[in-house]
Amino acid sequence: MALPVRAFGWFHFVLLMLWTLPRSCASSQVRQEFRVLEEEPFGTYVGTIQTKASFTYRFSENHKLFAINGTTGVISTSSVIDRELLQSDVINVVVLSSQPTYPTEVRIVVLDINDNSPVFPDASIVVSFKEDASSGRQVILDTATDSDIGSNGVDHTTYRIVKGNEQRRFRLDITVNPSGEGAFLHLVSTGGLDREVTPFYQLLIEVEDKGEPKKFGYLQVNVTIQDINDNPPVFEQDQYQASVFEDAAVGSSILQITASDQDEGTNAEIRYFLDEGTPFQIDPKLGTIIIKDGLDFESKKEYSLTIHAVDNGVPSLSGRTEATIKLLDVNDNDPVVKFRYFPTTSKFASVDENAQIGTVVALLTVSDSDSPTANGNISVSILGGNEQRHFEVHTSPVPNLSLIKVASVLDRERISSYNLTVSVSDNGKPIARSSFASLVIFVNDINDHPPIFQETQYRVDISEGTPQGSYIKGVSATDGDSGQNANLRYSLVSGNTLGWFSISENSGLVTSAALLDREIASEIVLNISAKDQGLQPKISYTKLIVNITDVNDQVPTFTQSTYHVSLVEHAPAGTELVLLSASDDDLGANGTIRFSFDAETPASIQELFRLDAVSGRLSTAVELDREDQASYLLHIRAADGGSPPLHSVGNVNITIWDINDNRPVFYPVQYFANVKENEPSGSYVTIVSATDPDLGRNGTVKYMITAGDTSKFRINSNTGKITTFIPLDREEKTAYQLQVTAADGGGLRSHTQAIVTVTVIDTQDNPPVFNQRMYSFVMFENVALGTVIGTVSATTLDLNTNISYLITSGDQRGLFAVNSAGQITASSQIDREEQGFYQLKVVARAGEITGEALVNITVKDLNDNAPNYIHNVEHVSAVENWSTGHVIFQAKASDPDEGPNGMVIYSLKENPKGLFHIHERHGLITLTGPLEVTTSSYEIEVIAADMGVPRLTSSLILIVSVYDVNDNSPVFDQLSYEVIILESEPVNSRFFKVQATDKDSGLNGEIMYDITGGNTGDVFGIFPDGQLYIKTELDREIQDSYNLVVVAKDRAVEPLSASVNLTVILDDVNDNRPLFNSTNYVFHFEEEQKRGSIVGQVFAKDKDFGPNSEVRYTFETPQPNFELNAITGELTSTLQLDRESLMRQRGTAVFSFIVLSSDQGLPKPLKDQAKVQVYIQDINDNPPKFTKDIYQASISESAQNMTQLLRVSASDVDENNNGLVQYHIIEGNEEGQFMIDVSSGQVTLVGKLDYETTSSYSLKIIAADSGTVPVSSSCLLSISILDENDNSPSFPKSSMSVDVLENMRIGELVASVTASDADSGQNADITYSITATNNHGTFSISPNTGSIFLVKKLDFETQSLYKLNISAKDNGRPPRSSSIPVVIHVRDFNDNPPVFAPGDIFKSIPENLPLSASVMTIVAQDTDADINGQLEYSIVQQIPRGNHFSIDPDSGLIYTNKEIDREFSNLFELTIKATDQAVPAEFRRFTLKNVTIWVTDLNDNIPTFVSQNALVAEPNIVIGSILTTVMALDPDDGENGEVEYKLLEGDADTFIMDRYSGDIRLASQLVPSRLMYTLTVSATDHGTDRKTSRTELTIILQGMDGPVFSQPKYITILKEGQPPGTNVISLDASSARGSLSKVEYFIVAVRSGGKAVGRLFTIGRHTGVIQTAAELDREQGSDLYLVDVYAIETDANQPRTQRAEDSNKSSLNFTLTKLKCCFSLRGPKCHISPCPLLLNALNLLFFCLCQRLALADLGLCMDALDSQLSSPLITCKSGTVEWNKENVVVTGLVKWRWKCQKPAVLQGGMGRKQERNSSGSSEGTG
Repeated sequence: MALPVRAFGWFHFVLLMLWTLPRSCASSQVRQEFRVLEEEPFGTYVGTIQTKASFTYRFSENHKLFAINGTTGVISTSSVIDRELLQSDVINVVVLSSQPTYPTEVRIVVLDINDNSPVFPDASIVVSFKEDASSGRQVILDTATDSDIGSNGVDHTTYRIVKGNEQRRFRLDITVNPSGEGAFLHLVSTGGLDREVTPFYQLLIEVEDKGEPKKFGYLQVNVTIQDINDNPPVFEQDQYQASVFEDAAVGSSILQITASDQDEGTNAEIRYFLDEGTPFQIDPKLGTIIIKDGLDFESKKEYSLTIHAVDNGVPSLSGRTEATIKLLDVNDNDPVVKFRYFPTTSKFASVDENAQIGTVVALLTVSDSDSPTANGNISVSILGGNEQRHFEVHTSPVPNLSLIKVASVLDRERISSYNLTVSVSDNGKPIARSSFASLVIFVNDINDHPPIFQETQYRVDISEGTPQGSYIKGVSATDGDSGQNANLRYSLVSGNTLGWFSISENSGLVTSAALLDREIASEIVLNISAKDQGLQPKISYTKLIVNITDVNDQVPTFTQSTYHVSLVEHAPAGTELVLLSASDDDLGANGTIRFSFDAETPASIQELFRLDAVSGRLSTAVELDREDQASYLLHIRAADGGSPPLHSVGNVNITIWDINDNRPVFYPVQYFANVKENEPSGSYVTIVSATDPDLGRNGTVKYMITAGDTSKFRINSNTGKITTFIPLDREEKTAYQLQVTAADGGGLRSHTQAIVTVTVIDTQDNPPVFNQRMYSFVMFENVALGTVIGTVSATTLDLNTNISYLITSGDQRGLFAVNSAGQITASSQIDREEQGFYQLKVVARAGEITGEALVNITVKDLNDNAPNYIHNVEHVSAVENWSTGHVIFQAKASDPDEGPNGMVIYSLKENPKGLFHIHERHGLITLTGPLEVTTSSYEIEVIAADMGVPRLTSSLILIVSVYDVNDNSPVFDQLSYEVIILESEPVNSRFFKVQATDKDSGLNGEIMYDITGGNTGDVFGIFPDGQLYIKTELDREIQDSYNLVVVAKDRAVEPLSASVNLTVILDDVNDNRPLFNSTNYVFHFEEEQKRGSIVGQVFAKDKDFGPNSEVRYTFETPQPNFELNAITGELTSTLQLDRESLMRQRGTAVFSFIVLSSDQGLPKPLKDQAKVQVYIQDINDNPPKFTKDIYQASISESAQNMTQLLRVSASDVDENNNGLVQYHIIEGNEEGQFMIDVSSGQVTLVGKLDYETTSSYSLKIIAADSGTVPVSSSCLLSISILDENDNSPSFPKSSMSVDVLENMRIGELVASVTASDADSGQNADITYSITATNNHGTFSISPNTGSIFLVKKLDFETQSLYKLNISAKDNGRPPRSSSIPVVIHVRDFNDNPPVFAPGDIFKSIPENLPLSASVMTIVAQDTDADINGQLEYSIVQQIPRGNHFSIDPDSGLIYTNKEIDREFSNLFELTIKATDQAVPAEFRRFTLKNVTIWVTDLNDNIPTFVSQNALVAEPNIVIGSILTTVMALDPDDGENGEVEYKLLEGDADTFIMDRYSGDIRLASQLVPSRLMYTLTVSATDHGTDRKTSRTELTIILQGMDGPVFSQPKYITILKEGQPPGTNVISLDASSARGSLSKVEYFIVAVRSGGKAVGRLFTIGRHTGVIQTAAELDREQGSDLYLVDVYAIETDANQPRTQRAEDSNKSSLNFTLTKLKCCFSLRGPKCHISPCPLLLNALNLLFFCLCQRLALADLGLCMDALDSQLSSPLITCKSGTVEWNKENVVVTGLVKWRWKCQKPAVLQGGMGRKQERNSSGSSEGTG
C-alpha cells in the first residue's frame, strides 16, 4: 500500500513495564523527652512527637509498654508500667516515619510512685532470751528494704513494736547510718522475763516508708524464753485416793501419781519415792504405785502413803503429797438390766427420725446383788443391731444409770426399727461379770418427703352437658413418709374460679360441682395440690387440663354490649345510625339471629326509629332535636331460631350532636345593683347570666353592653361580671341603666336583653331592707293559680318612697309571682314530683335604690300518683301437689309519692276458687289449697293501692301454669349385684356400673345414685351415672368383702328412689412381706462343737393368704460355716469351729450375715431380711505365748532403784480368764535384783547394779493364764549392764568445704557430715543440727544421718558463699556435743539470659563512610559468671537487605560492611543478637535488640535530566508561551537536592529560561526557515560542593509533508533486566523527495499509564535505532511504554506543513517479557492463569491484528487486550480474527482452538513468526 510522502512523522512506542524514579523527601532528626508516672492505666497519654503532614509513624521495634498513634504521633501506655520491674527508669524509643523515613528519638522517664511497702528479708524470725535475763540484753534484727526510691523509700527512724509487747518487756534500739540509707536494728530485753508465766512472745514490728500516702512493712519476731530451774515439782492433787481388790496380785499397779514442774528439760525431769513401812512401792520415773506385798482386806482396809517428787535441776527442788489406798471386796454376781421408755407408759422405745444427735431414746438401769465394795464401775455397750452406729451409750451422773442416745442421722424410710443387743458389765475384780439385753427401737416418721404426683400434667375431655357430680379425672400422689406424714389431702389451688369442679381431699378424685359452659371457658386448667398432714406439711402440685366440648346452649351475643352512635340533630328521616351485629356460637337455626326492639324500649321511642330484622340496620324515622332529648337508649333484642328461642338484649346509645339552633336567653332579665359613690375603679356591680342549650362553642355565651353608659361600666365577656370603669359621682348621676346582650359562639344573639339598673348611693341613702334576710314558706302541690304562698316585706327610712317587689332569680319556669304588697302567689301548676324545693331571690325597689332577700319554698306532697307495676301481666309455674302455704310469686309495685301516699298494700281482686292468698305488705302470693292438674292455669288479678286520700290503685294479671308431679320410682335392672376386684385396684379407679330406669320425664325421670349402706370406711363412691369407684386404698387383710346398698333417686322436686344390694369381694394380692420377729438375731455358740449342732432359729410371718403367705428362708450370701432350714428357719453348724483359728483368719470370732424370708406370691415374691450374729464362745485350749523366746535389755550401772528395764509380753488367744496372763520370774534372780509386774510383765530394777561385778543377767520368766486349769509358757530375759556417757561426739575433720551448682533442685543432697561417739547405746546416738548462719533456712539437715539438703532455691548472682555451723549432740544424760564449720560454694549455672539496656537504640551516621568504619558499640549484660556470662554478638537481620553492616562478635562494635548510600536507603534497621557461651551449646541463652541507623546526606549526586532532549513546536506559537519545562532530579537531600537551571548556549534572544522552574519561554518569533533550534541547558544543585550537569535540547518546528515511516505502528517485545544500550527496534523513515534527503530522528516523549517516565530510551539521530538508556525492571516499573518519535528532513529549506493526520503519525509498540514463565488454560470458558510469556504473545498478536484491520485508535486495541480473559470473541472494527490451532489469520467469524503441547507459532501484524514455549490447553471462540 502506497503512503504519501511527508516531511516528518511521529509514532508511539508501547512497553509492558512501568519505570518509576525514586523520590526524595527532606527530613531531620528530632529528640524529645516525656515523663509518665508508673502504674497509670492502659492508654495513659505520654506525649506527642513532632509530626509532618501526610506522614505515618511507628516505633522502630515493638514495645510492650507503649503504643503510638501512627497519624497523630500521640504516644500512650499500652500496659500498666511497674517502675520496680524495669531495669532503668529511663526508656529510650525511636519513632520512624513513613517513606521517606526520618527518625525521632524519644526519652521516656518513668516516675516513681509510692506503690511498694517496706519488706523485711524474712516475714517471721525466731530469737531467744533466758528468763533470768537482765535488762539490756539484745539481739540484732534485719532491717527492711523498699523497692521504691528516694522520698518513697524506707524511713529507718520509724521502727516500732506495734503488737505483742503489751507488758513492755522489749524495746527497739535503732542506729541510722549517717547517709540515712541504712540502719542497725536491735531487739533489747527490758527485764522481768518469766518463762513459766509467758514462755513465748510474738512481737509485730512495723516500719513505714517516706512516701505519701505512707505504706507499712511488718516483721513478726517469735521470742522464745529459755528456762532456769526456779520451780519445784507440784503434784496434781494434794490428796490421792485409790482402791484395790484384796486379791490383787503382787506387782499390780494401783495408783498413778503425777507431779509437774513448770520448768523444762532436766529442770522438769522428776523422780518419785515413798516413805518406808507400807506394802507398796512407786516407780521412780512413772510415779506408778505398785503392790509390793500381799494385801489382806480383813487385816487392814486402808493405807496412807507419803510420796516425794524431786527434779533433776542443780540445785534440785522437791515437793510432797499424800495418798489413801482402800481395799475392796471381790465380785461374784452378774448385773441385771432394765429399760425405761418415753413416755413412761410406753412398752417400747421410739424416736423421731429427725431427732437431733444426742436425743435420749431410753434409760438403762443396772442393779447388782454384790456389795458396792465388790462391784466396779458399770460399763454399757451395744454389741449388735447398731452396725450403722445410729445409737450410742452415755453414762449418767446417777449411779448405775445410762442413756441410750441418737448418735447419727436417722431415716425411717431406710430403717424403720432397730433391735439392739446391749451388753452390761460391772467391771468387777478380779473377774468382770456381764449380762445382755435386747432393746427394740421404733423410728417414728418425720415429714421429710414431699408428695409426688404420678403425672406432672393430666388432660381430660368432658361435655359441657355433663351432670353435676360426674367423674372428671382421678389424680394420685405418693409420699415416702408414713402415718400422718404420708396422709395426703388434695385440693384445688387455682383455676376453679368458676366453681365448676370439686376434688375429694382424700382420694384426689375430681368431679363436676356445677353445670359446665364451654362458651364461658372451653378449657380449664386446674392447679391441684397434694399436702401431707405432718406438723410441717409439705405440698406438691400438678395440673389438670379439662377440655370442655360443646352442646347447643348459646344465647346470641352482640359484638358490642352497647353501641355508641352520634347523629347531628335535625338530620332527615331515614338516616342510618348503625348496623347491628350479633353472633351465636351454636349451629343452624339455633345460630340464626333476628333483631327487634325489646319491650324495655318504650313504644314512644320505638316510633322514632326503624330496625331491619335481618340485617340489623338501625335508622331514624323522624327528624330529631337535641334540645328535646340529647340522647336515646334503645334496647335491641337479638333472638336465635331455636326452640325455644334464646335471645339477648343489646343497648344502642344515640347521642344527638348539636347545631347552633338556639339563642342565648337571660334569666333573670332584670338586675338591680347599688354602688356607693366614689368607689374605686373596678368595683363590683353585679353579674348577669344567660344560658344557651346548645353545646360547645354554640352554647358558649359572651356578654357585651349594648346600651347605657359604657364609659362608666365594663363587663367581663366570659363571666358577665359588671364592674365600674371609673369612680361614680352621685351628684353627677344617681342611676344608670345598662342593656346587656348575650351572643353564642355561632353568632346568634339573645332576643331579649338583660336590663341592669345601677343606683349610685351615698352614706345618706337608705336602700330598702327586708324584715328577714331569708324567708321560708311551705305549700302543697297542685294549688290553684293565684294562691298566696307567703308575703315578704321591706322598709326604707325615706318616708316618701314607695316600695315595689320583683322576683329576679330561682323561678326560671315562671311558677311564682309577687305583687306590690309583697305577696308571693302561684302563677302556674306546681308538681312536687317534678321539683320539691325552690329558692327565689326577691328584690325590693324604692325609687332607684334596691334591696334583696332569699325566699325558700318547700312543696308538700298530695296523693296524685297511683302505684305502678313494671309489667301488667306476669307468668309463673307451679306443681299440682304443692302444699298449702307454698310461695308461688311476689308482686311488686312502686308509687313516687311520699309518706302514706307512696305506701303500697296488696290485695286479690280475682282469686279463682280461693286457692291463693297475698301478703298485704310484702306482696307474697301463697297457696291456700291444692292445685288441680286438670286446670292447666289460673288467672289472678292483683290490686296495688296506696294509703293516700283518696286512695289510688293499679292492677296486675298473674297467670299460674300447673305441672304434673313425680309418681314413678326408679327401677334397677337386677335384683342384686356381685363383683370381685383385686385389693390392689388403685384409688379413683371405676370398677362397676349399676343401671336404673324411671318412666317419668324431665327432671322426674333423671336419676342420681348414692351408696347408703355397707360402705365401711367410706372406701367406695358412685358417680351420677351409676359408675362405682374406689375412694380409698383397699386392704384385704383388714376387710375382705363389702355389702353395699346403692340407692337410685330421681331429680324431681320431691324425688322418689329405689335401692339394690351390691356385694364387692376383694381378691388377695401379694402386698405383705414375710416379716421377721426380730431385725437382729444374736446367738452364742461354744467353739469345738461337732458339725450339725444347733446354733439358733429365725422366724417370719406373712399376713397374706395362700401361697402369698408361705414363707421360705435363705441366706443372702452362701455361708460355708452354717446351714439354714428353708422351712423351719433352724440354723446349724456345718463344721467344727475353732475360735482362735477364726481370730487369726478373720480377725474376729463373730459371724455376721443376712438371712432372707420370701413368700411364694406371684408375679414376684416379697422378701424381708434380718441380721444374724453368731458369737463363738471361748474354751481354754491355748497357752500364753511370748512375743519373743529371748528378750534383751540394757541398763546403766548408775541406774536408780525402781528403774524399769523392759516389759515382756505374752498373749493368749483365748478370751476372758482363759486369756488373762500373769507373769513370774522363776530363775536367774537369786540376788533379788529385779522384780516383774504380774499383770503387765514390766521388769523393774529393785537392787543396786555394779557393772564391774556383774555385766549381765539372764532371767527365766513364765506366763500363765487364769483358766480353771491354767496353761503356761516361758521366755528368757538377757540384761546387759551399760557404762556411763563420758565421751563427746567427734568429727573426722575440723572443717568442711562443698561446691554446688546454683540450679540444684530443692530437696537435693548437698553434703553429709558424720561424727562418731566412743560411748554406746543412746550415749552414742547422735543428732545433727544447724546452729548458726543458715541464711534464712536455705539448707536443712537430717537430724539422724547428718545429710545436708537444699531447702530454698540458690542464686549465684545473689549469694555465692554460705557458711554453716553443724552441731552433733549425743543423747546421753547430760548430752555432749561438738560442731564443725561447713563452707558451701555456689557454682554458677547459666540461668540468666543476656539483657540489653532498656529503650530503643538509635544512631545517626553520614553516608559514604569507608568500609569498616565504626558506627557504635552495643553492649548487653549477663549476670552469670565465666562463660555463662561471656557474650558473643551477631546481626541476625538487616532491613533493607544487603549486609551493609557487621558487628564485632566480642566487643559488640557495629561497623560498615558496604558502601552506605543515603540515596539507596536513609534508614537501616538491624536486629542484634547477644548469645552467652554456655557449654553445651543447647544451654545457651540469647536476647535480641533492634538498632536504628539514620543516614544523613552528603552532596554526592549530580542533577540528572529526566525530561526528553527534544520537543516539537508550532512555528507560529505566540511570544511568551512556555515551550517546555526542563526537569532534572537530584536524589540528594535538602539543599543538596535543590536544582536551579541556566541556558548556557543557543539562541538567547529567542528563548529565555526560568532559573527555578526550568520553564523555557519564547522571547521572539520563531523563524520558519529554521527547521530546529539547539540549546544547551545546565542543572546545578545547591550543595556546599555544588554539582552541575548539562544537556542539549533540540526544538523542532512542526511542518507538512515530512518523512514517511515504513510502518504506521511498531510493536516489539523487550526482555526485562537488559543492560543500558540494548537495541530495542530500528525505525526507518524516508523522504518523498528521494533517498538523498537527510532524515534525523528524535524522541520527544516516553509515557506509561498516561504519565511521562523520563529518559528510559535513546534513538540514533541518524540511524533511527532505539536503545535502552537504563536497566528496566518489569516488577519495579511498568510493562507497557509509549514512545513518541519524530523524523525530520534536515536539508529542507523550510518546514512543509499540512494538518496533522493519523497517517502522519507512526506508532511503535513493544512488550517486555520475562525470561522464565509458564501458563495453563482451562476450558470451556478460557480461564487463563497469568503467564507473562503467553499473555505478551497474545498482546502482540492482538495489537498486530487490530492494526492491520485499521482500527480507529490504540484505545480500542487496548480494550481488546483487557477483554482477552473474559470475552471468547475478539471483534475489530471491520472484521473478526480466527485462531485455528497453531495459526491466527484474518478470515471472519470462525472457531478457534489452542493446543499447548508443542511450540506455538504466532502469525500476525509484522509479517514475522515468534516462537514461545507454553503448556496447558483451552478452547473457545475468538
